[in-house]
Amino acid sequence: MPSTLLRSGVRIGRRELPLDSVLRYGKYRTMISADAVTAIIRETLPDAAVTVIDKTGTQDHLIVRIVSDRFRGMNLLDRHRLVYQALAAPMKDGRIHALEITAKTSDEV
Repeated sequence: MPSTLLRSGVRIGRRELPLDSVLRYGKYRTMISADAVTAIIRETLPDAAVTVIDKTGTQDHLIVRIVSDRFRGMNLLDRHRLVYQALAAPMKDGRIHALEITAKTSDEV
């Protein structure tokens, strides 16, 4: 996604981030790709079919849909915990700001 450095901040797509926010939180420098999110999830869930959608065009608000038989017998909260544990590093460092998760088994699809 093209970005433009402005006097007041950085424009990424349709969104303008204040320069102090960019420098403090690193939002401009630390975006994560859908392929990277998929790879991280597949480290924990090798059989997973993963779909990642960039919700806002800024690559830090993501919709993640995962189908894995590892979720069999797990309740919704435990499924989400497993996904959040897998994505702990990019969540902590700010590469992922918001995450919407759908986690199902192959029987539930």
